[in-house]
Formats: sequence, structure tokens, C-alpha cells
Amino acid sequence: MLPATAAGTVYGLLAINDVEVALPLDLLREVIPAVPAYRPVPMAARGLLGTIVLRGLIIPVVDIADRIGSCPRPADAGEQVIAIVVQDGRVLGLLADGVRGVVDVPAGQLQRLAVNSDEPPLFSACFSPAGTDSVTSVLDGGAIFSLPGIPVASQGAWTDQTEAASAGIAADTVMLFDVGGSLFGLDVAHVTTVLPAIDLQPSVLDGALCRGVTAHLHLHVPVADPLALFGFGVLAASDVRQGVVLGLRRGYVALALSDMHAVVRVHAGELRPLPTLGVAGVERFSGLYTAEDGRHYLMIDGRRLAEDPDLDTLSSLNTAAERGDTAEGSGVAAGAPDDRDRSRAGGSYLTYDIGTTVATPLDEVVEILGYPEHLVALATARREVVGTFVHRGSPTPLVDLGAVLRPARPRPIGDDARVLLVPGDGGTVGFVVAELHAIEVSVWESEPEGEPAYDAGG
Repeated sequence: MLPATAAGTVYGLLAINDVEVALPLDLLREVIPAVPAYRPVPMAARGLLGTIVLRGLIIPVVDIADRIGSCPRPADAGEQVIAIVVQDGRVLGLLADGVRGVVDVPAGQLQRLAVNSDEPPLFSACFSPAGTDSVTSVLDGGAIFSLPGIPVASQGAWTDQTEAASAGIAADTVMLFDVGGSLFGLDVAHVTTVLPAIDLQPSVLDGALCRGVTAHLHLHVPVADPLALFGFGVLAASDVRQGVVLGLRRGYVALALSDMHAVVRVHAGELRPLPTLGVAGVERFSGLYTAEDGRHYLMIDGRRLAEDPDLDTLSSLNTAAERGDTAEGSGVAAGAPDDRDRSRAGGSYLTYDIGTTVATPLDEVVEILGYPEHLVALATARREVVGTFVHRGSPTPLVDLGAVLRPARPRPIGDDARVLLVPGDGGTVGFVVAELHAIEVSVWESEPEGEPAYDAGG
């Protein structure tokens, strides 16, 4: 049966050939790398590959690729994985071509499927992930364990020493992934969705932390570099292949990944503390986890990640993807202060042109918009007030910032103009700027005498 509640169901996503399939996360015990060879079993059944031994339990492994009507698996299938499926005390391994992460699907988004067959259908529901036109098929756990001739293991025989030592301690479901050769883990509770292939587009937000934007839910969402965030360096552009979307207080932000490795259950007792002497930013991590294959993963503290001020600022800069004049259209990249100590930084600033270059603290900007197509002109004696436009259902005054700060020499508003939404009395105010430049991380220096410095922030 497919578990579903009014609040929705969390699914683990797998790739089997050219099909994306989903398993309810409460059935998906963990996902491990596939083995080079399976131990033989004295029986034959369609799709039965053999067995593996995982922490003392002999688990049969089955390949259902030829049962789902997908294209034949290519010879270079890449790094395959085995999904360990557990239901009603039964355990079975399912071969897949990759792990795609997790997704929370509202109950109303599932579409049930009726199948005319003598055997229980492997798939009895499907859904289309929000903001996409793709289709994900939901595997029915009961049908997997009812495949003819396929043996299953009994969970009661599991002699997992780690679980015995962790009796009574709740386990977290954690995604393990690679970011340019650095290995990290993150509790899926902090993940909105996973982008199996990221379409990175240049943006005015580009800099040391932000690598561009990508589409999610009809929005352009900033993509952050975890290596830069944690002070580990810079992720090469060729290594930005996937993404994890986080839903933060003010919007969405994606973390750039190279490869998703596995989804595992981790008890608190399995994490080893990190040394604090001489380790910068160690408070960002909850410990070190050693996987079955011996690789070590830094476990990211999801709560601290969600509270990171830089990510919070980026999450406030989501823009509508269907709009042709969103922030990424400027194509101007910031100079990345890769060799600067972030602890000496004076904060992130948005720089732009109003006839001269001006900087505003980024956390004072609520949103960046293109110049509105529909504008209501106002009869006013103040020439800097351009008019009013409607944004998210609310009338918003539009003010020419160049006319305010440089009334004698404002730069004319052209095709590159953008609107900065900032908090005002009783709502937000839109300030028109002639052109966006970049987001810069400030390192405080003394101002040369006699040279004025503009700061459009409050």
C-alpha cells in the first residue's frame, strides 16, 4: 500500500534507466553503492542478481529494469546503487542507476493509476514534481516484495551492532554527497527538493558565494557554493552538476553539488566529534560520519545552515523565471574575493549605477525586479516619483533613485533598469536604478580624504 496523509508523503527518488521512480521514505532504509559482484543464490528468478551481506544480514538484490518497459541499460551505466527496502520486517535490495534525493509530495498531487494485470502492479501512482513537466512513478512496496520467485530477508535476523548500541535513539535520514571532492552529509528534513541536473545561468548575483541562478517552481533561485560558504575554497564550474534546494525564512536557495552518493540512516552515536583546535567554522558541522565504504563525510548542521546570514540574504532574492528581464539578464559578474578572510568582511553589498556607482547593504533589499510593464502615472510635484505599480497584489510606489541622489545629473532609465524593493513606511518602495553591477563582500578601509562615498542604504 502507498502511505499518504493529508500533509503529504516524503519520497526518496531513484533513477532506473531512463525512469525516475519514488519510494516512500519510511520504506527506504538506505542507499548504498552497488557491489562489483553478487554472491550467488541457489535459485533462479527474473531480475534476481544474487545477494549482498550488509552488516551481517544476507540481502537478495533484484533488478526491475526490464519490468518497467524502459530502455535497455547501457553498458556504461555509471556508478549504480542499491536501495535497501524494508517493509513489515522484510528486507530486499533494489538495483538503481543513481539516487536523486528526496521530495515532499502533497497528498492531492498524487495521481492513482489503475492497471489491468493478474500481478500486482509495481507502480500504482505517479506525480509531477512542482514546477516541472516531468513524471515520477511511485513504486508500490507491497508489489516489490510480491515479485514471483524473489526471496526476501527477514529484518529480525539483522545483527547490526551499531543499531544495538543505538537502541532507543532516533535515527535521521541523511543525504551523502560530493562537492568538488569534499564529502558532506545533510539531514533530509532540511531539504526542500533535489535538482538531479542543475541548469546554472549567469546572474548579477554572481560572486564568491553565489555561482548564478537556476529555475525552481517558476522562480530563479540563487545557487550557493558550499565550499565558499564553509571556507574550503571555490567549486570549479565543471563540478556544478546537481543541486539541493533549501526553503529558508525569506525564500529558496540552492546548494551546488557535484554528485549525490547515498541516502542513509544515521544515529547520533555514529557521529564522531570534530577537533576544534585550529579548525575554522567547525560549529557549522555536527560531526564526522564514516560510511560503509570507508569514506568520511562532514555532517552539516542543518539548523545553523538555515540561519546563515549570507544564505538568508540570497534566499530573499528569488525572481520570477518567466519574466524576461530578471536579474540574470545583466550578465555582469562580481570580482570574487577568494583570498579574503570572511571574518574581516564588512558585509555583502549590492552595487549599481545611477550615473555613479552606489552600494546598498544587501540585507536591506527585499527583492530585485525588472522594470514594470504596467505603470500607473501619478500627478505629483516630485519628479523623482515615477508612478505606482502592482506587485504581489499591493500597489507599490516607484521612485527614481538617481533623481533622488543626483538630481542634477541622474542617469536616464533604459533597458537595463532594475527595481530594488526596500521596506518603507506601511509597505515596500521600489527604487529604480539604471543598471545592476554586482554583489560585493566589503572589507572595511578608510575613505580617502576629499572623496565622497555614496551609500543608498538607510
